[in-house]
Amino acid sequence: MLNDFNYGLRQDDSHELVKVFTTAFEFEALLVQGLLEWAGIENVLTWLDPLPRIVHPTASGAMIRVLRRDLDEALGLIEEYRKGEIQFELDPDFEEPASG
Repeated sequence: MLNDFNYGLRQDDSHELVKVFTTAFEFEALLVQGLLEWAGIENVLTWLDPLPRIVHPTASGAMIRVLRRDLDEALGLIEEYRKGEIQFELDPDFEEPASG
């Protein structure tokens, strides 16, 4: 998972990073990042609040960028997510921890 760095993504004309998603909610940012990674789209998640999340846990705001070559595919997936067209299913072999 790439986070806050352009690690592994070259910055030249053919590999320009472009913004595809912003949100005020950490959960949504992580969900969309996971969706893009599931589809094989490299991405960079950047937290917009300058305060470290450990110091300021209510800090919010995130931006996701992808390589320009993946822009159309990424925007298509994000649009499907926003329309509710993507269904998330639990692994049938998943067992919830026993409460007690």
